[in-house]
Amino acid sequence: MLRRFGGLDRDTSLLASAPGTLSLVMAMASERKGDVTAITVIQSMRLLLLTAILPLAVVWVGGGSRTQPALPELPVQALLVIAALGWLVSLPIKRFGFPAAFLLGGMIAGALGQLSGVVAGQPAYWTLFLGYALIGSVIGSRFTGITLSQVWRQAGLTVIMVSTAALVSGGVAVLVGLWTDIPADQLWIAYAPGGVEAMAAIGLALGIDPAFVALHHLVRIGVLMLCLPLLMRRR
Repeated sequence: MLRRFGGLDRDTSLLASAPGTLSLVMAMASERKGDVTAITVIQSMRLLLLTAILPLAVVWVGGGSRTQPALPELPVQALLVIAALGWLVSLPIKRFGFPAAFLLGGMIAGALGQLSGVVAGQPAYWTLFLGYALIGSVIGSRFTGITLSQVWRQAGLTVIMVSTAALVSGGVAVLVGLWTDIPADQLWIAYAPGGVEAMAAIGLALGIDPAFVALHHLVRIGVLMLCLPLLMRRR
């Protein structure tokens, strides 16, 4: 679609439509001399549109807002300790080039703390809101150096591409939900081609297991990191 209707070359179209790993995509675009501006605009708009529209779509079809059991709030000191441990765990993960290393390190540290009984509870709501604001700011910062005319030039194709991806992931979520009895809204958030951090935050905000969501996105991005270079070599 990007090649036929958008007039983009093969490499640019493939990298612009790759569902994730923006840093890898930009590095490959620079090496292959793809249209870096078009790739940046389309990839940034993909993240923004999915983050803004997907929660509304999930609620509109009757998902989300699942009641979660009430848990005690973790004290700030415990959160700081978990954050410090998560940072330490993340360093070797980042060295191996695994995606969303600091998110994964924090998840590992938090899970080990809960499973071992060292800590028990959930972060206070004000810390969650702070996290949402930071994630939103990071997504917005993707548009640094991009002009409104560049966004407008790629807007139509991006909306169609994102809508297609959202519908395909939603349809697969319904089919897998019927097969496994896992709620379709949970699967849809896990399958939608958005950013790991943003999708996990959306799952948490909608009462959906964020660990389930993040794990699926990490696997998706890991597979993409292996497959995308092979696809780029094909002619």
